[in-house]
Amino acid sequence: MLVIIFSYAELAPPSRLSCTFRLNCGSPDALVALGFDRPTWYVEPYNNPSGHNVMPSYAKWTLWGYSLANIVAGNLWQVVVVYGPVRSFFRKRFPLRRLKVKL
Repeated sequence: MLVIIFSYAELAPPSRLSCTFRLNCGSPDALVALGFDRPTWYVEPYNNPSGHNVMPSYAKWTLWGYSLANIVAGNLWQVVVVYGPVRSFFRKRFPLRRLKVKL
């Protein structure tokens, strides 16, 4: 579900969701100058000369591809290193030595 929400925020034109994350949005005057409708919601002023960070289409798709690659890399790390064969190797190679407590 989270992937769908962020995919929409990254790929869609400026909306309330993308402006909430300050991604692909801008000040109302800058959005009107770019050809978008004036937002009906509050947008904080941007501290850059252009007044927006609206991305061109190729940049949106590139960012989305990096986001998906990051998800895949994180899942592979979890499966292979944290829970998989790398963990098994290190648990056999360096067993956990527990303290013997006398009661």
